[in-house]
Amino acid sequence: MAGGKIGKLFLLNTSSLGQESTGDTGAAYFTFFEPDLSPPYSKSCTDVNNNTWTTDVNSFEIFGTASYFNGSVYLGITPTALSGVPAFVRQFPYDSSSSTPLGLGAYAAPSILESSDGYTLFISANGKSDGVVWLLDHGQPLQSSGTPSNASLIAYDAGLTTELYNSASNSADTPGYGIKFSAPMAANGKVYISTGHDTAGNGELDVYGLK
Repeated sequence: MAGGKIGKLFLLNTSSLGQESTGDTGAAYFTFFEPDLSPPYSKSCTDVNNNTWTTDVNSFEIFGTASYFNGSVYLGITPTALSGVPAFVRQFPYDSSSSTPLGLGAYAAPSILESSDGYTLFISANGKSDGVVWLLDHGQPLQSSGTPSNASLIAYDAGLTTELYNSASNSADTPGYGIKFSAPMAANGKVYISTGHDTAGNGELDVYGLK
């Protein structure tokens, strides 16, 4: 599964990737992140040869990669300057036998800044149970044009119904400044994230675990 800044998801067949094709016909299936919550709208642009091109876009962008757990794909997005984006993490149940193989599943309400360059999810679990969806909210990352802010480590249950942890709720847990495109990693009962130690760009590694 792949996507980009227009907010559209493309499901590809690994044994037949589609090659060059007209429109989106090379993909096995495609959908938007939240057509049921924030429908796509038409957007046009003009190239250097004065040709006008029009396509559908959504009010968010995809900068990270998806994660897979127990038959579902999980993906996070970044809201754009347009308001009213209900979700920022969503579950897509996968059914290869269906004509719509990527279903529109549960979602978590937004809590990240607009245009903050997205994030990649990491899922930890005990086999097929106790799934935890980890994400790193970059805030205003070091590489952005705004004033850098501290990142936040957030965790949800696999159903995206309950926020299990948020480092912003305890000042002692606050990590360093966000670094765009960085992602959390869980191993041996701990979660590791890379952040910035200061606005000069010096880095640090923050490690989280049970007390």
